[in-house]
Amino acid sequence: MHAKNIGFLSSISFLAWWGCAVAQTYTVVDLGLGQAWSINDEGQVVGNGYCNPHNEFAAQIWSGGTCSPLGPANLGYPAALAINNAGLVVGSAFSSGTTDAILFVGASLDLGGAPHGVARDINESGVVVGDSVPVNYAVATLWPAGCVSISCATLLSALGQSEPPNFYAPGSANAVNARGQVVGVSNFASGGGAATLWNSATAAPTDLGSLTGCPNTASSTALGINNQGVIIGYSCLGGTVWKGLKATRLPPVTGTASSTPYGINNAGVIVGSSAAPGQASVATLWRGTVAVDLNAVSVHDPNVTLQWATAINSRGQIVVNSYDSATNTEHVYMLTPSGKPGP
Repeated sequence: MHAKNIGFLSSISFLAWWGCAVAQTYTVVDLGLGQAWSINDEGQVVGNGYCNPHNEFAAQIWSGGTCSPLGPANLGYPAALAINNAGLVVGSAFSSGTTDAILFVGASLDLGGAPHGVARDINESGVVVGDSVPVNYAVATLWPAGCVSISCATLLSALGQSEPPNFYAPGSANAVNARGQVVGVSNFASGGGAATLWNSATAAPTDLGSLTGCPNTASSTALGINNQGVIIGYSCLGGTVWKGLKATRLPPVTGTASSTPYGINNAGVIVGSSAAPGQASVATLWRGTVAVDLNAVSVHDPNVTLQWATAINSRGQIVVNSYDSATNTEHVYMLTPSGKPGP
């Protein structure tokens, strides 16, 4: 197994306003080249990087100060998308002209889903969600705990599935919480789709609706859900958080025009990005609906822009994908709270 040390450790602090002034100190670790998409409560991070003997952009895990490749060397273009607290990792890989959903354990297990399957999330019980292509379009798919093939998976029912003029079939299942609630999107035949909640594998889908001011035909997508059932995603006006069927806009940071949330922890803290036309995205954190630009409140190399905060765990550790303009490279940063917020 090839592994290498990770470097660059510094501390950051910020003073932000969300009802009152809160000072927070972080340690910041540069995990190295790559992109990361998930972090568990043990601080293990998964994504893609170059920590492999062939120096190829492939699935890997960062754990305890080192990075290691995931899956066998002959696994084609593997991508690691999510990790649970037991260290089980899911994603996708390419083989023989098709892409399959993958569970990275040992030599890796092919969950199926060809010609284009992907596993996007896994909960603490080992339930996996993503999508598969049983016909000629993607279908939201759930693999029960212990299921390691498409034959035992459940194809989730669609919003308006009995109305072919308006819908194809479920598009994607993007996240699953500890209660087995699944969120994702149901596709419109005309393009785009509707943010969707499945309260269980057999439950009828629920249309989450959109923000006030969005037309009925506007697209929306649910990207994440915590164990309290708070859902994040986006709709026509940008980043959106749903509590029940009530949708609230997540404002972008000052000076930008739109927001996209990518991760939420069980305390309800949300991370993602804000962007404006022609400008680089900036990593963003929300407590409630107050947005904080993580670039403006952190100390790091001035050539580095923190662009996408993709995940946050129950300890408040944040994974951020960044861009270094001096070297034209992408790095993964992990921010770890080093003290409690002040009064």
